[in-house]
Amino acid sequence: TGPVGRWAAGQNGNTIGAVLLVLSSLTVAAVMGAVRELSDTYSVWQIMLARSVGQLVFFSPFLVRSGGNLLKTSRLKLHVWRVVLSFFAIAAWFYSIGHLPLAQASAYGFTKGLFVVALAGIFLSEKPGIIGWGATFLGFAGILVMLDPSQTQLQLAGLVALTGALITSVVTLIIKRLTQTERTATLMAYSAVGLTILCAIPTLLTWQPITFGTAPLFLVVVLSGTITQWCFISAYRHGDASVMAIVEYVRLPAAALVGFAIFAEIPTLISLL
Repeated sequence: TGPVGRWAAGQNGNTIGAVLLVLSSLTVAAVMGAVRELSDTYSVWQIMLARSVGQLVFFSPFLVRSGGNLLKTSRLKLHVWRVVLSFFAIAAWFYSIGHLPLAQASAYGFTKGLFVVALAGIFLSEKPGIIGWGATFLGFAGILVMLDPSQTQLQLAGLVALTGALITSVVTLIIKRLTQTERTATLMAYSAVGLTILCAIPTLLTWQPITFGTAPLFLVVVLSGTITQWCFISAYRHGDASVMAIVEYVRLPAAALVGFAIFAEIPTLISLL
């Protein structure tokens, strides 16, 4: 009913989704910067646990108020698959952030868009067209360039990031299916509960105390991660998966700017290519 609602009412789904993804590019860049700083001291599992526990705390009042209705679903199996795959995908993403320049880690992560375009055509009957398929094949050529065999350490982190991107593409298609019947709050609540459970055991084995100096960084991971997830789910609710996957590349320059401004990272020729 407000200005935003009136604007959205006059736009198509892909436009609304694109705007949400552009907004999320800022919060993703913030998460990447915080994770990079924290990864020197904390394990991937502890950072992931903080993120999911923070989201769980945020959703607790809604869960209590709804009397558990927020978790009621007829598609529990699909929710479980999404949470388990997300666990591995986020772990791979955080690992790559800690071991690669932010611009390069982001570039690897968003090869997900290439997989989504291909898989959406197969499983969602979406038709990217000649331009979409052409961009997909060009993107795969870019992956081969980025997986530089002369740099073993970067190659290992790149392969981890690439594997995470492939898993994330499957998660993206699952989210697209779930948004046909499930509320955004329900999707986020299942993610918070499920990831908290999965991250708890490995975190206990690698626990490091959270200090006053690192607490603000953990807060950035929690808040920015929550906003990012809401924008992401809402974007794929409105737009075609194959189109949204391409729009997500707007996060690349955002990550590069954070890497340059905070960590003095200058993208290599490989990353620019």
